Amino acid sequence: MTIQHQKWIPSILCAILIAILSLYPGNKLPDAQFSHEDLFVHVTMYSGFALTVYWAIRQDIALYSNRQLFLFFLLLASYGASMELLQKWLPIKRSFSWLDIMANMLGASLILWAKRIGGSNDH
Repeated sequence: MTIQHQKWIPSILCAILIAILSLYPGNKLPDAQFSHEDLFVHVTMYSGFALTVYWAIRQDIALYSNRQLFLFFLLLASYGASMELLQKWLPIKRSFSWLDIMANMLGASLILWAKRIGGSNDH
């Protein structure tokens, strides 16, 4: 495995962790400790996911156009939406939620700030 491929390992592991947590049976999850805890968890997971993608592309961030960064955002957001659909379709006592999808998108939107985070002056 080359260094180019190795830098994507955290993103792949994050995707796997999100899938495990998203598809874990709902009746085995702990009760929420505060209001909207679920939304906070979604934003946090997908912000982390966006940061792992940023980490993978950070050395070449100036080479990525805003359109390409938006495609990364769409990929992350689509992954989040697919997890919600799987929760609806699989018999795991979980439910589909548009609010969860919006929370996933909010977290994933961190990738849209990647050039600013990376310090690139090319906007």
